[in-house]
Amino acid sequence: MLTNLTMMIYVNDPEMVADFLEEAFNVDRNLEQELPNGSKTIRLPLSTTASVQLFSKEFVKKYSPEVSLEMPSLMLETDDLDGLREHIYSLGGPVGDIMDLGDARTFNFGDPEGNWFAVKGR
Repeated sequence: MLTNLTMMIYVNDPEMVADFLEEAFNVDRNLEQELPNGSKTIRLPLSTTASVQLFSKEFVKKYSPEVSLEMPSLMLETDDLDGLREHIYSLGGPVGDIMDLGDARTFNFGDPEGNWFAVKGR
């Protein structure tokens, strides 16, 4: 049985994206490590069992050229959809309207590099 999930996301500027996600989700990084090419990897806990870990695309290209650099489609869940949307909207980035999709309310938002995330209310 698996106990944790760490989503590895490849970005141009891990520091900038980490700063945005820290503010968006009110979390603090729990790992910051220098990599052999001089870039950093940064991990942020999103819940007690899920984290996002950011790597520089340049690092991945050099050390794991077989790995796709495409951004996965991520659906995050929250108990406070309206509050989280309002908070992320206040940061000034692109934020979609709340929509009803079946039995779920959702919205999406973009980070400073144009990567998009979806959020679903519980």
